[in-house]
Amino acid sequence: MISAAVSGWLRPVRPLGMNNATKTVRLYLEEFAKGADGMPAAMALLSDDFEFDGPMLKTRGKAEFIEGIKGMAGGTLSLNVLKQFTEGDDVCSIYEFSLGGPAVVMAEWSHVRGGKIVKQRLVYDSAQMASP
Repeated sequence: MISAAVSGWLRPVRPLGMNNATKTVRLYLEEFAKGADGMPAAMALLSDDFEFDGPMLKTRGKAEFIEGIKGMAGGTLSLNVLKQFTEGDDVCSIYEFSLGGPAVVMAEWSHVRGGKIVKQRLVYDSAQMASP
């Protein structure tokens, strides 16, 4: 039996499948993983006022983000989504990411509005990313 106090914490279970926010983030990650070939499509999924907050890069605006990641676009990228969790317009993606070296597990929280990603927060061990 669940007490009345705890029952307020429970949320209805959403049917299996992806909502629009999940689809947007999944497509973004798929295109981003293609490197230079996928970057135009990936960047089209970001809002103009996109905000990014990560261990090695913090940007405000899509143009600033593109400038900050342009070194990655020409390299060998590998991105393998392990799990995604969605709550409304918020999507948490856990994935393995590599720029040609050992893969690093990352967690990224994306907020989607109007079919565009407006904010992302990326968490990973930056020391692991810098090691050979």
